[in-house]
Amino acid sequence: MGTAHSSGWGKGLALLAGLVSFAVGWQWRGASGQADLPREGAAGKSAPRSLTELQGHGDELLAGWAAKVEAAGEPELEELAGLLAKEPRGRDLALWIPLLARWSKSDGAAMISFLESRAPASLKDRLLGQAWFAWGVSDPDAAFSAGKEKLKPELARMLLSGIAETDPHKAVEYLWQLPDAQFSVSAVTQQVIAKAPELTEELLARAVYDGARMPLQQAWISELAEKDPDQALAFAKGIGNISQDPVAQALGEIAKHDPEKAAEQLATLPPNRTRALGAVALAEAWAAQDAEKAIAWIRGNTAGPTRHYALVSAASASEKENPERALDLLQEAGANPGGSFFHPYQYSVTPMESFGSPNVHVATVDLLKRLSLSDPEKARALAAEKLGEGIWKKWAVEAGVQP
Repeated sequence: MGTAHSSGWGKGLALLAGLVSFAVGWQWRGASGQADLPREGAAGKSAPRSLTELQGHGDELLAGWAAKVEAAGEPELEELAGLLAKEPRGRDLALWIPLLARWSKSDGAAMISFLESRAPASLKDRLLGQAWFAWGVSDPDAAFSAGKEKLKPELARMLLSGIAETDPHKAVEYLWQLPDAQFSVSAVTQQVIAKAPELTEELLARAVYDGARMPLQQAWISELAEKDPDQALAFAKGIGNISQDPVAQALGEIAKHDPEKAAEQLATLPPNRTRALGAVALAEAWAAQDAEKAIAWIRGNTAGPTRHYALVSAASASEKENPERALDLLQEAGANPGGSFFHPYQYSVTPMESFGSPNVHVATVDLLKRLSLSDPEKARALAAEKLGEGIWKKWAVEAGVQP
């Protein structure tokens, strides 16, 4: 359970990082200004301007607002925030992002104070998270000094992630100064792997909590898979299987870059659950790149339940390219897998693979549903030609396709 939470958190951080980076870049692109932007008068004070409403809709609204934020003087940022707090359209987080990115550079403390007292109640927690992230990006030392002793864990993680965008080394240094630091390792994982991989060993050595260590291990495997596939596999073999097989994950990641290399590595493993899971991961990654080669490999190198799940994965990965071939693969796999290595009952925890194992029933119904939306006649023709009677016809009807 901890791993799933950490993974979702990591994705959320990555999205937030992209939004703030976008907003910062957007400000300069929109700096040509609008007619009602503030301007400095002869006495050094802002000339009168209208802040009574947000102009336009969609992209026009966002671009105009970003330009308004960029052109505002520092004292006016709080006024702009007050406008958003009152405006119904100010409930759109996209409007707050450029303002928080700009405000965090000039007065992060004032920004946090405003949000704590005047942010819309429905957005307060999310805005504070983005604000601490933005302040961490803009002024890591000041932001950490202000937040290290008072922030709730979720806001501390946002702050650390922002600091890691600017200085991963500093973020790791600060990480260990927080209470319950083990639960915040995921906040810096992606930035460390991408920007300061030399810190990975330290994080792995100090992250003893599984929920903290496993996302870091997975991210490191993904990084090594492209740069050094042999090292990626060796690292995965040394991890140990707690709730997800790391060797199978490594083979799937390596296959995204070099499926033939992954196939060579797979062949060196003994015939066990790890090898079966690795074969399915390889088949899925390979089919997304070259379905014909992947199918030939599956037919020549797998058997039994492994072949069933590999064919279902290959069908799902390549159905957009050729739905007819995908349907053939699903039938070749068969309606009954003949066993499952995804759901071993002797484990003390439920393996992560159990939550995403290929399912021929679901794959068949989903394929036919999607095809019927884009080409209902073709969906009906394929169902009539290939699915016949019995369970396959039942699945076609479930998909809304009458053979």
